[in-house]
Amino acid sequence: MTLQTLLQTRREAIGLSRLELARLTGLPPSSVAYLERTPGVRAVQPGVLAKLAAALGVPVADVYRAAGYEATDSPQVGAAA
Repeated sequence: MTLQTLLQTRREAIGLSRLELARLTGLPPSSVAYLERTPGVRAVQPGVLAKLAAALGVPVADVYRAAGYEATDSPQVGAAA
């Protein structure tokens, strides 16, 4: 599953609008729309992915995987930078 598909499918399944998801994550609504509309989006910051996962109620690992991170390079949430 792509990040685009995961975000849109889950957001719609839990009844959130793009604006509501943006508010929950602190992202601009245009960023949420871009992530949902643009196939193959890469290089999304791990912190953004973690916020999206939390707001959508899905495991962070699933969002990292959808964003193209491999299991071995998935950043650890809360790890010191």
